[in-house]
Amino acid sequence: MTAAAILILPGTSVAHIAGEGESAAPEAVYSLSKQSGQSFAALEAPVELDLADDSGVNLPLPFNFCFFGVDESALGVTSEGYLTFGGGVRNRPIPLPSPTTPNGVLAPFWDELRPVPGLSRVRTATIGRTPQRAFVVEWRDFALSDDLGARLTFRALLYEGSMRIEFHYLELRNGNGAEGVGRAAGSLASIGLEDRTGTKGFSVGDSLSTLPLRGGDSLSFDLQPESPARLVVSPGVAQAGSEVDLPVRLLGNVIGLRGLQGRLRITASDPEAPALYVRAIPAVSRPSEDRARVEPSLPGQDPLDFVLPVGLLDTKGRVRIDDAPAQVATLRLVIPEDAPQGTVYTLQIEEALLAGDDHDHTLDVSVPPATLTVIGPNGPSVPFDQLSIQAPSVVETGEATVVSVLATSGGYPSPGISVQLFLTNPAFALDQFTATTDADGFARFSLTTNEVAATRVLALADGADPAERFLTAREPVLPEITSEPPLSAAVGQLYAYSLSTTPTDLELTLTGPPGMTLQQGD
Repeated sequence: MTAAAILILPGTSVAHIAGEGESAAPEAVYSLSKQSGQSFAALEAPVELDLADDSGVNLPLPFNFCFFGVDESALGVTSEGYLTFGGGVRNRPIPLPSPTTPNGVLAPFWDELRPVPGLSRVRTATIGRTPQRAFVVEWRDFALSDDLGARLTFRALLYEGSMRIEFHYLELRNGNGAEGVGRAAGSLASIGLEDRTGTKGFSVGDSLSTLPLRGGDSLSFDLQPESPARLVVSPGVAQAGSEVDLPVRLLGNVIGLRGLQGRLRITASDPEAPALYVRAIPAVSRPSEDRARVEPSLPGQDPLDFVLPVGLLDTKGRVRIDDAPAQVATLRLVIPEDAPQGTVYTLQIEEALLAGDDHDHTLDVSVPPATLTVIGPNGPSVPFDQLSIQAPSVVETGEATVVSVLATSGGYPSPGISVQLFLTNPAFALDQFTATTDADGFARFSLTTNEVAATRVLALADGADPAERFLTAREPVLPEITSEPPLSAAVGQLYAYSLSTTPTDLELTLTGPPGMTLQQGD
């Protein structure tokens, strides 16, 4: 059965869809890698720059260089160990990124450098052949303001074509001869990248694996292709004759959420199942704007388009979602009273386009569809023969009871069952883990990730009402997931696992081999 869902909010529209000729530059994302124990070739025919202490000069680049999604044709070279696409000279380093000028910074070693008379030099060179050239800037034999005996020699390389950035460290020696420690190893330097706005960037100091630096080290920043934002509908369970809200979440980087449009298809496992009633509700709404129509989905119809206003309404605020989910809408589904128990409705978003202030985003819809399962008054009632998780089971609040189906003879968990766990705040898949089985036959599992989960509002325009923000700010944390198995179970009875997450607003999705379906309980 195919059912159409009407998801039109009257009187609303997508605020901005890019027209012909408008720019839709992708968001730039860089990855960092470090190598050690290298030797670096001498520069051939370098050009020496006439730079005094605390000075800089603008130079044309031999090729256009794409930096944070913007093509640059000129570069500022300073005597303080950094390059800039958008600012002057500042001797004391500042954290990256920062709106404080200078902006558009590439900093291999931004510190209070001190030129040594007759010895220190800043040189440039272009190496390689078109279309794989590299523009090199080298700082040679510089001292530090509080250690005149220190000797620092390092380079920045900008690569044509790949737009790769490399920092090479030829010598990083303190005045006492020590290497790999102290200020000459970068303990006080700003090292990293920053865009022209000073709001996006990467600080090497935030990564404990890259410091300290020493001679023979190199850092590489590789431009990654834009990961398309994804639109995900959360699964759910409901009894016949009830209503259920399924959150619609956006995963990815979007600036200035303004509107969402796309196409939804609903199918049912039972060809005779009645149509659902669907209502679309924007994440931020006021009574005057909450005018979504409730319409039945009709068997056999083609999927219908939907248009939703999302984000900051009636303001000029700019909110950035940074690698974390944000709820942009809710699908309120009304399950008819005659819907058969066990019916599974599948909701698949087939096309989606989101309008943002930076550009329009064609959303990745190649994600597993959401499911809505019709259950009886006592929960699911499908037998199983091993502990596994088939349809996604979601813990929305961080603490919930996940109810299993009926236990049957021989249906207790088997030792060593492998389960794949996904944590969708932020959107990344964790490594596979194995549940351990207690003597009573119940599996108990816990996992703490090495990834950091953080949702944060990076920018809000002046004059915008902070109350309009629907994102929450949180300091980075290491997510942890634990379970408490039931105390006992018997054949023909339900039993439940209690799952908890830290932080408590993480969304937890478990998937695994077919066999048993876990559903969220009360």
